[in-house]
Amino acid sequence: MIEWLAGLTGLLPFAHTNLVLQFIEHNALLVSVTAFTHLAFESVPAVFFSLPSEAHSASVLPAHSLALKGRATQAFQSVLRGLVEGLFWAFLLYSFSFIAYPALHPFFKEWSWLALTALCLAFFWSEKRAWGAAVFLLSGTLGFLCFSFFSNALFPLLTGLFGVPLLLGSSGETVEERGAAELKPSKNCFLGALAGFFSPLLPAVNPALLASSAFLFLERSASSYLFFASALASSKMVFDFAAKSALGVSRSGAAAAFDGGLFEIMAGAAALLASVFLLFIFSRQLAAFSKTLNNPKAFLFAVAIAVYWLNGFPGLFVLASASCIGLLALEAGVRKANAAGALILPSILYSTGWAAWLVALLMG
Repeated sequence: MIEWLAGLTGLLPFAHTNLVLQFIEHNALLVSVTAFTHLAFESVPAVFFSLPSEAHSASVLPAHSLALKGRATQAFQSVLRGLVEGLFWAFLLYSFSFIAYPALHPFFKEWSWLALTALCLAFFWSEKRAWGAAVFLLSGTLGFLCFSFFSNALFPLLTGLFGVPLLLGSSGETVEERGAAELKPSKNCFLGALAGFFSPLLPAVNPALLASSAFLFLERSASSYLFFASALASSKMVFDFAAKSALGVSRSGAAAAFDGGLFEIMAGAAALLASVFLLFIFSRQLAAFSKTLNNPKAFLFAVAIAVYWLNGFPGLFVLASASCIGLLALEAGVRKANAAGALILPSILYSTGWAAWLVALLMG
């Protein structure tokens, strides 16, 4: 029961799984169940209130576009559906990961920077506008400084880049909710699970980066993107635990604290399914409740308080700086996906080893 209650902290966007595990005595079973249930519940603030988390970062953008059309329930159910389908594909690939990871890990460790650089160039090529490159480089510089000199900077960084511009651009007016469209199976769930499979092989890569990068290649459908991003999030959880067993490497805080096996992973998956079932039942009520709280100024104040509590004044500085870059993307009319530079550029620098040199240079 305590594991499921710990997972409920996902309703608080700043309460990362790593933070929760610091306050409870945990074993492998509790780590798995907490991480999986947290993954389900943190979709609520991401979809309904545009407050991103690591797993559901860029999802706030397509979810917000659907909410503006009265499709918030559809957006939420798409996320829940993607979590379940991603889990399904992850377990089909689980056994294969113990064969593939030891064979592929040396190659990816050596050349992952090249894939990230190609991804960076793809962003520039797809935008073909100077403002897009400016947003990418500015967000990348801010991301590098945050990850190098601040702790727990991901929440204010992602919220400033993706969440605050949406809140500032919101009029506060509510749109009458339409009936949720029928959710059909999507190939993007498999693609998301496949991205989750390879994610443990890429150092310094998190689901926020992978999901943001998908903007370049997926069809222009908000629901399809939500399928991909949420399937990626749930499958990555499975494969992070698998990589801990197969390679002894930890790609997340939950994986670092995990020392179990398939039984504990399956228990966490069962908790995720139960959480998704509960959230799906009450999805319409959650959408209606979110509209009664549709006060952008109040949310901004709450976000600032949360950031100050978590990071103090440095966190507020990160939030303000990231918000300016997010607003620049909005005013310049470039794709907000360019703000993924906050994750891609630092990943390149850390993968190539240049990050240590730059940090030493900045510190004199």
